[in-house]
Amino acid sequence: MAEEKSFNFKYVIFGADVSAGYAAREFARQGLKHGELAIISNEPASNKIFGLGDTDLECIELILSTEIIKADLSTKSLFSTDGTIFKYQTMIVATGSTCVRLSECGFQDTNAKNVFYLRDIKDVDQLTLTMETKKKRKVVVIGGGYRGFEVSASLTVNNYEVTMVFPEPWIMHWLFSAEIASFYEGYYANKGIKIIKSTKATGFITNSNGEVTEVKLDDSRTIEADMVIVDIGGRPMISLFKGQVEEEKGGIKTDGFFKTSVTSVYAIGDVATFPMKLYGDMRRVEHVNHAFKSAEQAVMAIKAAEEGRSIQEYDYLPFFNSRAFDLSWQFYGDNVGQSVIFGDNDPNSPKAKFGTYWVKDGKVVGAFLEGGVVEENKAIARVARTQPSVGSLEVLSSVGELLIGSRFATTAADNDGDVIHVAGKVMCQDCTLNYDKWINGSEPIKGAVVSITCMDERERVRYYGSDKTDERGQFDLIVDKVLYGGKNLKPKLCTVRLVSSPDKSCDIPTDFGNGQSGVKLVQPFMVFKDLVKFVVGPFYYTTPMCETPKYENNY
Repeated sequence: MAEEKSFNFKYVIFGADVSAGYAAREFARQGLKHGELAIISNEPASNKIFGLGDTDLECIELILSTEIIKADLSTKSLFSTDGTIFKYQTMIVATGSTCVRLSECGFQDTNAKNVFYLRDIKDVDQLTLTMETKKKRKVVVIGGGYRGFEVSASLTVNNYEVTMVFPEPWIMHWLFSAEIASFYEGYYANKGIKIIKSTKATGFITNSNGEVTEVKLDDSRTIEADMVIVDIGGRPMISLFKGQVEEEKGGIKTDGFFKTSVTSVYAIGDVATFPMKLYGDMRRVEHVNHAFKSAEQAVMAIKAAEEGRSIQEYDYLPFFNSRAFDLSWQFYGDNVGQSVIFGDNDPNSPKAKFGTYWVKDGKVVGAFLEGGVVEENKAIARVARTQPSVGSLEVLSSVGELLIGSRFATTAADNDGDVIHVAGKVMCQDCTLNYDKWINGSEPIKGAVVSITCMDERERVRYYGSDKTDERGQFDLIVDKVLYGGKNLKPKLCTVRLVSSPDKSCDIPTDFGNGQSGVKLVQPFMVFKDLVKFVVGPFYYTTPMCETPKYENNY
C-alpha cells in the first residue's frame, strides 16, 4: 500500500488568479518564515503569472501543475489527484473566474479549431502560436465586454481585420451609457473595426480540417473568419467549496475583512462577494484593482487577528479603466440613475475629451472621464467617493468639466470648509457665423480676466480678487471666507463678472450668462462634505463686428 503524502502549511493560497500573487506579496511584506506559505495551483505558472513581481520566493512554496479535486474545510485539507493531502491553518481562496463557454449557450459546432477564450493560460499560449503561423488575418470577436473591447483594439493595431458581434444594443453595455458607447463605436469604426450589435452568433462553418471559416449569425448572415475570440462572460471558480461556505450573488460571501462563514477560510478577488460599504449592499467585482486591494485587506486582517489588533473594514470605491489605441478612460463609483454627458465626444475630433456623471437622488454617484490627466482622474474619484449634491442636470452637462479642474481637485480634498469656490468658463461667440455655430460653436479664451467682489451688509467692498482663464477658458476663484479680524464673507453678497479679454479679435463683453452685469452667488451648484462650490456662466465675449452700436438721441 502506497504511503500517503501529506504537507502542512500555516498559510495556503489556493488558486492562480492575480489576487493570489498580490496576497503572497503582502504576506512577504508582513514577514514570513521559511515554509509557512504555499501557493497551490493547477497552472504551470511562473511568478509573473501570479503577479508576484520581484517578491522573494525563497520563503514561498510554489506547488504548481497540481490539480485539487477535493476540499474539506472541516479538516482544513486539500486533496490532489495523486492523493497528496495539503493541510493548512488559514487558507485564502484566489481561484478567480473561468470563462463561460459557447457550449453553455446552445452554440453549434463548439469543437471548431481556432476558437479561443481569454481566461485560460493554455488558450492564450495557443492563440499566440496561431497568430504567429496563420497567414490569413480575419478575426471575429464574439462579445462586447471588457476583454472584447481591448483585444479588438490590440488586434487592429497588429493589422488584423476585426469584426465584433454581440447581442447587446451597444458596446460595454454593463458599464457605458449609450452616449459613451456611441463615441467608442464611432472611433473603432474609424479604425476599421466592424461592429455588429443586437445580434447573436449561433454557430460556425468549418473546413475539412475542422478549422473555423465562417461565423453564423441569428439573422442568417455569416461572417468570414480565420480565428474567433470569445468573450461572453466569466464565472467564479468555487465548485470545490459548494455546501461548505455561504454563497451570495454567484460568489463566496465574505465580511469586510474577506473572511468567509468558515473562520479559517478567506476569499479574495473575483470569487468574493463582499460588503460594499459605500452603497450598503453586497457585490462581487472583477477587476485587477479590487484583486490587489482585497488581497492586501485579507492578509492584513489575518495578521492583525494573530496579533490581537483590529483594522478598518474594506471600503472599496468601484473602479474600471482601459487603454485602447490612443484612448484612455477611467470610471469610479456606480453607474445608476440619470447619466449626464459633458465635453467633446465626437469620435472624429482630433483630441476628443469628455466625461459622464451618474446622478441619483440629487447626488453624483458615478463619474467617467475619457482623456483625463492624472489630477483630473483623481478628481472624478473624489467626486464619486464624496457623492456631492448637484443642481440642474442641464447645467451639469454644460459645465461638467469644471468640477474636475486641477485646482478644484486639490481644494476639494484639502480645504477646511472656509473657502468660497467659484468656477466658470469664458468663451468667444462670433455673431457673423450661422445661428447654430454662434450658439454652439463658441471657442475658449485663454487669459481672460474674471473678478469677484464681495460686499458687507452696508454695501462696503470687503474683498476683491480675480483669476485668468486657462487654455480651456476655465477659471477658478478661491476666496477665504474668514477675513483679517475674524469677519466672514457671505457668498450671497459676492458678485462675479468679466473684466477683460486678451484677444483683440474677441474682446467685446456680452451679458450672456450675466457676465457683464455680474452674477450673485445665491445658489451653490455642488455641495461636498467640506466644500460649497458655485458654477457661473459660461460668460461670453464677441467680435468687434458684433458690438451693438451706440446712437445719440438728438430729438
